[in-house]
Amino acid sequence: MGIERKNGPGPANRRFEDPVTGKKGVMTPAGKILVPAEYDEFVFTGNINRRLTNLPAIKDGKYGLVAADGTGKPVCEFRFDWIDWTPFGILVAKWDGVKDKFGLIDYNGKVMIPNVLTRIYRPWNDFVKLEANGKYGALDIYTYHCIVPEYDLIVFDKNDELRFRKDGVWGYVIEETGEFIPKELRNDEKYYDAYVFTAANHL
Repeated sequence: MGIERKNGPGPANRRFEDPVTGKKGVMTPAGKILVPAEYDEFVFTGNINRRLTNLPAIKDGKYGLVAADGTGKPVCEFRFDWIDWTPFGILVAKWDGVKDKFGLIDYNGKVMIPNVLTRIYRPWNDFVKLEANGKYGALDIYTYHCIVPEYDLIVFDKNDELRFRKDGVWGYVIEETGEFIPKELRNDEKYYDAYVFTAANHL
C-alpha cells in the first residue's frame, strides 16, 4: 500500500523538519501545524478530507500515537515496534519484540486484539475475519467490536448472522460481550434480541 493510499484521497498533510534538530512534524497543506517538529518520523500524515485526531509517530526507534491538534502530545506510550495503516479505521501493530505476528490497536493506542494475529481477510460488508494459527475471530468495522481468534470455522447463516464452530459445537457470538451462544439457544428468550456478529452491511 502506498503512502497516498494511507493518507487517503485529497491534498495530503505534509511533513516538515526542524533544520536545527532534524526532528519532524506535520502540517496541513495550508501550513497549519498539526504536530510540532518533535518526532523522528511519521507512518502517514492524513489529509484535509481525513481529519485524524491522532497520528502514528516514531521516536527513539519506537512507535506511538500523538495528538494532531497542534500540541503533538503523546496519547499512549511509545512501546510499539511497528504500526501501520488499515482501511478499517484501526491500526495494525507489533510489540514486545514479536516479529511473526501482529495485533490491532485503535487510534488512542488501546489494544483491541493482542499480538497474536497471522492474517486479516478482506471485509465482507462490515465483517472482517481474523486468523491466528488456523483459528478464527471476527471484527465488525462498523461497531469495532472484535473477538480473538479461537474458533475452528466461521460461516454465514441464512440471515447473514455469523455462525461459529468451536470444539464441534456451532453457535453465535454476542458482539458486545463476546459470549458464545450454542445454536439451539439462539431463539431462547434470553438471547432472542441479542446482537450477534453478522455479515450484514450496517449502512
